[in-house]
Amino acid sequence: MFARSSQVATVVLLMLLGDSVGPLFMATQSQVLHMAPGRTETALAANSAAFNVGVAVGALLGGALLPLTGIRGTFLAGGLLTAVARVVLSWP
Repeated sequence: MFARSSQVATVVLLMLLGDSVGPLFMATQSQVLHMAPGRTETALAANSAAFNVGVAVGALLGGALLPLTGIRGTFLAGGLLTAVARVVLSWP
């Protein structure tokens, strides 16, 4: 019974993740356009490149950690990196 509810929770959480990525990317694009009004093409390209590099580095790190720490450790590392990023970005 627990495994079934865990699968349902996983699917729901992945749906929420997918739902949040689009608006997040659009919000950063909007902020980039606001901060660099004269050079919008370059700013949009840099933001897109940074987003894609982040996805690639995350996949690379997750793939490297998975055989060493297992699924639980990989998710823990991802959560820890997310928490550190939140602290760094909210630093005054």
